[in-house]
Amino acid sequence: AGPALLYPAQRQGVFGERPLGPAVTDAQRREELRSSVQAFTTSTFAISVLQSVAEYIVVSATPKLVWGGESFSADVDASVMLAITNFRFGVTGRNLTTPSFALDEFADEEVELGTEVRAGGGWGSGWPGHSRVVVAVDGDIMTRATPSGERRDLAGGVETWWFARRLGVRGGMRGSTVGEARSVVTAGASWMVSGMYLEGYWAGGDAGERSWGLGLRYSF
Repeated sequence: AGPALLYPAQRQGVFGERPLGPAVTDAQRREELRSSVQAFTTSTFAISVLQSVAEYIVVSATPKLVWGGESFSADVDASVMLAITNFRFGVTGRNLTTPSFALDEFADEEVELGTEVRAGGGWGSGWPGHSRVVVAVDGDIMTRATPSGERRDLAGGVETWWFARRLGVRGGMRGSTVGEARSVVTAGASWMVSGMYLEGYWAGGDAGERSWGLGLRYSF
């Protein structure tokens, strides 16, 4: 059996879809229904189980219990990674059961979290050990609903480490391949101080995506 990772309760903001009724008369198919995107907060308790398959493949499953609004739902995420020399290729799926939640403000309808599937690849100069340079690209396979319209993002970035891995610098960009691009440029850095990493990032571009952050991380 592979290792298991236990995640304590995590709280995050998400976007769900609430059906509003037929967009056309006598609508029969899902795409003929109008929907509204709603922002709400979920709390998640999860455990990830990883298992190696042959020499180059690792699969994982993450059963989770998700609370949202006045209800909770069981869900699962899953992923698979192929590792060959300095290259990594992977696919991950989230919200595979499309869980739905009853919110206070919508007594007669539930808000659904749509399934998200993402694929990507990367190259590390020193993989399977520590790498001084890592280059990666990934993208959404399916569109996802947001308040600003449907998105299917494509992203790429590079990370490099210096001074015996005491300083790490990274940067990248992402944008949607459907609708407006809503491009975002990101930059970040990590600096080791007394065995801990002081980290920060900045994201600029589309007004709704601008952000920055600072944090501490302990690595062993």
